[in-house]
Amino acid sequence: MHFQGHQFTGHGTKLHQRLSADKTPTRNSMCDKNMLLQLDSINNPTMREKIDCGIIKPLIGTKRRFGLEHEKKVFEQINLNVFSKYRWFIHLKNKKGLTFKDAFQAVFTSSSRFPQKLWTDKGNEYYNKEQKTVNSLLNSPVLQQPRNSQLESDFLLAQILQNEIVNEEPEIENVEPEIENEAPEIETVQTTNISKQNEKSKNSTRFANAKVDDDDIEIFCQEQTNQNTNRKTVSDMKILNEFMNSALDDTRDICVIQPRELNSIICKFLINVRTKSGTEYEPTSVKGMISSFDRYLRANNYGTSIKKGDIFDQARRVLTAKTMDLKKMGKGNKPNKAQPVIDEEVDRLFNTGQMGMEHLDALLRMMWFQNTVHFGMRTVTEHVNMKWGDIKLCTIKSGTQFLQYSERATKTRTGANPGNVRDVPPRSWKTLEDPSRCHVLAYIKYKKLRPTQYSAESDPFYVSSNTCFGTKSSKWFKSQPVGINTISSFMKLMITNAGTYI
Repeated sequence: MHFQGHQFTGHGTKLHQRLSADKTPTRNSMCDKNMLLQLDSINNPTMREKIDCGIIKPLIGTKRRFGLEHEKKVFEQINLNVFSKYRWFIHLKNKKGLTFKDAFQAVFTSSSRFPQKLWTDKGNEYYNKEQKTVNSLLNSPVLQQPRNSQLESDFLLAQILQNEIVNEEPEIENVEPEIENEAPEIETVQTTNISKQNEKSKNSTRFANAKVDDDDIEIFCQEQTNQNTNRKTVSDMKILNEFMNSALDDTRDICVIQPRELNSIICKFLINVRTKSGTEYEPTSVKGMISSFDRYLRANNYGTSIKKGDIFDQARRVLTAKTMDLKKMGKGNKPNKAQPVIDEEVDRLFNTGQMGMEHLDALLRMMWFQNTVHFGMRTVTEHVNMKWGDIKLCTIKSGTQFLQYSERATKTRTGANPGNVRDVPPRSWKTLEDPSRCHVLAYIKYKKLRPTQYSAESDPFYVSSNTCFGTKSSKWFKSQPVGINTISSFMKLMITNAGTYI
């Protein structure tokens, strides 16, 4: 079949093989069914595709209605007027140019409709000397002028008769605009194809595990949350429950308390809460407790937020007053915050051998320190989660080497917002001013000394030092990751060994 804008019906483009006479009688029927299935599988069709579907489906339904899909040595020509949605279905004996010219002649003379342009594919049945006669007549200046439909029919018919002898006029089936476009056979084929697709999807490796229940979904969400945040929430909820038990003699869970009553409880809690030693909390600690209560209520679908709900307006005003009162007491200056390391202290750590490339432990601590400084790594978890493939050794055209870090989830860029990424990846450039402290040279040596069988891109970046080095083994490192507690104690251990205070 030939549709405007379509070069084939179904999978593949070998249309000449589909229309050959040596195929089975059901060949054309299967092509039509494949076409319907492809039209139904279009996701979010454009306006052009909607128009094509609205035209092609009734045409295929017409073929089925008149039993034309089982004919042998039969070709069809479908003439469409896209804007008026008129269509003519013509039964042809062959695909010769003369036969197609006669078909156009029959359409023009019977309908008195003359298009300004003919839209066809590039088949030889349209591009031949007979068809050029019709095309030249459509482009004739005479036919471009306003004219009477009967006069133009006579004019065009006379022009065609002068050029060629008219063969027997082919049959024309006038098709009504509204034709059923569904048939039981099509539904059967569609059902069969769907069942085959379902059978194929069962063996697909595209999806990890389809057997996921509601509990698994909740566990998956919990695993992606920050574990420190979870511990903070549990700790603050214990403090609130302790206050309700001791001061209010109330053992209920806050999720079952009405919002107005809960607002009063939180206000009393903010005014009376103290540390175990009886001193006041820091302002940030008090605000963190309110955040923990709000997270707990959201996790249990409480329906109202302490931070945004109108009912908890009084609790928010009490929180503001509490922080202002604590500030008057001299709180909020963060006396326990970490202090930055100065250059003199870094020099002392290198000079005392706590960091360097001459000893296995010093090399491991140097890699940790340089990664922290140059790549902006803030928490111990970032170091633990870092893999060997996250850092790449690169070289520019001038020959200068540098390390480039592919960042994973961090404290400030957790991955919840895919757009929150670094515009430029962190880099550490090679420097020859002091080779003993060069980050790139330390990485090259660390790469050379770590176990090759434990250097895949998915392996941990930090590997444990070999405790048997020098006595039973000459290897610096072994195929074992460094634990989180060991990494977190690197700085404290260096300070102690260097005899300095940072």
